[in-house]
Amino acid sequence: MTYSSWLHVHQVKLRANSIWLRDNSVKEMLHQDAFSNRFGKSRQQKRKACHMFNPLRSIKTLRDKQLIRRARVMFEQGERAAVVKLIGSLAAKASPRPDAVTLVVRALRQMQDHTAASRYLAPALIAWPNHTGLLFQQASLLLEMGDAQAALDLCHTKEAALSKHAGYSRLLAACENGAKLQAVLGTTSLMAEINDLENSGKWPKVADILWPIWQMKHPFDIPTLYSKLATGLRHAFRFKDAHEVIRGGLETLADTHELEVALGELLMAERKWVSAAKQWRKAIELAPNNPVPGLYIRLADAYLNGGESALAKSAIEEGLGQHPGQDSLLKKQVHVAFNSKAWAQALERAEALPPELKGEPAIQTLMAEARFELASPIAEQAYDLIGTGQPDEAKAKFAEALDTSGLNASKAEWTEAFSALCNLSAPHTDAEPLRQYPPALQKIMVAGTGWSGSGALYDFFREFEAVEPVHGEFRHIEHSEGLHGIKRKRPLVPHATAFFAKIASGLATYDNKSGYIPVQSARWCALKDQPTYAAATATFLKTYGAFVHHGRKDPSSLHAATNALIDAVIGAIMGRKPEHEKTFLLDNVIHCQNVALSEYLENFHYFAVFRDPRAQFAANMAENPNFHGDVQRFIKSYRDYRLKFERQRGTTSLRGGEITVVQFEEFVLSEDYRMALADLLNIGPHLLKHKYFDPDVSGRNVRLHDAYADKAALRQIEEALPEFLWEEKQ
Repeated sequence: MTYSSWLHVHQVKLRANSIWLRDNSVKEMLHQDAFSNRFGKSRQQKRKACHMFNPLRSIKTLRDKQLIRRARVMFEQGERAAVVKLIGSLAAKASPRPDAVTLVVRALRQMQDHTAASRYLAPALIAWPNHTGLLFQQASLLLEMGDAQAALDLCHTKEAALSKHAGYSRLLAACENGAKLQAVLGTTSLMAEINDLENSGKWPKVADILWPIWQMKHPFDIPTLYSKLATGLRHAFRFKDAHEVIRGGLETLADTHELEVALGELLMAERKWVSAAKQWRKAIELAPNNPVPGLYIRLADAYLNGGESALAKSAIEEGLGQHPGQDSLLKKQVHVAFNSKAWAQALERAEALPPELKGEPAIQTLMAEARFELASPIAEQAYDLIGTGQPDEAKAKFAEALDTSGLNASKAEWTEAFSALCNLSAPHTDAEPLRQYPPALQKIMVAGTGWSGSGALYDFFREFEAVEPVHGEFRHIEHSEGLHGIKRKRPLVPHATAFFAKIASGLATYDNKSGYIPVQSARWCALKDQPTYAAATATFLKTYGAFVHHGRKDPSSLHAATNALIDAVIGAIMGRKPEHEKTFLLDNVIHCQNVALSEYLENFHYFAVFRDPRAQFAANMAENPNFHGDVQRFIKSYRDYRLKFERQRGTTSLRGGEITVVQFEEFVLSEDYRMALADLLNIGPHLLKHKYFDPDVSGRNVRLHDAYADKAALRQIEEALPEFLWEEKQ
């Protein structure tokens, strides 16, 4: 074939790629123009040319590659089901593309659909019996299905092909450990169950399975058994037992790297940062080859949590010395700069990241937070100018703060809100007209009193079709600078300024962690950069000013404006306009002792979750690292919370809302009780039953006090709080 003939064929390919391929005229052009006159006149020559240089086939291959590239992006974003839907047909062909099969199988493995993964792999391995990627997926699948011995046999049989894979050494070690563990457990089904529990994050159940086996049969020469059991115990907050297991493992298998890593994670869970840092340093030194980047990241985490920012920075730099340009280390370098409050440096490092890393949501959030930190001192100057009666200068300074913050889409609305703040003391505020507010969103509010079990109810409601959870405990209602300030009748302008800075916009400085919490909540909303939220803030400030100037006599417009603001908060958190067909699930936005604040909202059902005080005390002692442990102090706070709730519940005037008390123990133990609560709401069928709320797991939290050692403390609770004790009905 001459060069001119080759060039003409590829020109035709390019032309065809820009035209709809199903058009018969395109096919006619391709076959007649490209091939009939370029490769001789005989039928055999033409057939050979079409087989070798078919542009239709080349373009289809190009399309397949584009689909696979899209699927890889979706996989990295966690959209596993979408990956299978997009390229499943490519992977299911008689002669499938190995890269498509590999990606689909990885997605199905993470979805724990091992049967479907096997269906894709079987024909692919017939077509490509020595393909490294497919063999690696097959061995990994066998390991996850509990047949570690079969996976190990495959590693040995296909060693020549598998050894080309970068993760082969780790896979081989996992198969060897898994085969030993399988021999101890005796069945592949038990291994498969353990793997499924791990993949679904149900580590306490893993501990339940392995703990009796370890007690009967240890010591072992299987590091994986020790590390799995220690991890399960750690997630079950059984720290003492986890230390015992790791200590036993290190006595049998001294300086085993896997166990050293497990000990580091345990110390991190116990918040023993100095000891954890020493342990991670030891794990790095004992690493069999070049220490993996994750070890340096965990070392930096220990230093950061211990307040040693400089050491954290050194740890990441050390890791980059071993792994230059490694993605996770580069991202962690940004995190370290951010946590060190080097805002400008954090922005600079983030801007220098490769585009694919810079575009990740976590990095984008850090960059936005850093801009807020740089803008907040400028905004504070604007607030000071309001206080000294210089509104024009304040507006100019706030405009500078907005430019620094990066709030571009909602800049006009935030400017309007700040102008409303500046105008609060002006006489025309009295004449602020009432306005029509949008229909109120339907809301479910779940609340507790600290380890009372409200999280279980929240997870239960998440399983219904019409319910959409709104994650996080935003502070617009409960904080003293929020609606609490209105209830307490604080002075208008100082309170409104504090509300705008700390509760609404997040453009505020703070001195400590407690001061950061409301600011963080505000930034969570403002960073979505939604004009609706900023506009609702402006309307609230105007209405609040009119309410105060009119002597606080008619709160109806203020209630409507407040509800509209909270609905806008819901939209800001979700990053989109809420659908009125949905019911939005809120977690602890109003705690039980502040239930009176619910009078500012509309169209809601409030569930107050209470628990037997004995079990709640035992749970705090076992699980809450910040719990004071003083039984008399607990008794007083528990009684105060319950009495305050009942008092406020009886005197609060609700506008389109209801309040229901939930007994945690009854909720966990009775399906009828749970469904009766659901029947109070219009939330559709129970589609995802037990996906988030597991009665068996929550059932372990009922009557925790039965196993609690300090019986004297329990007797004090029983004597002081008899009316709040719960006993199971016979």
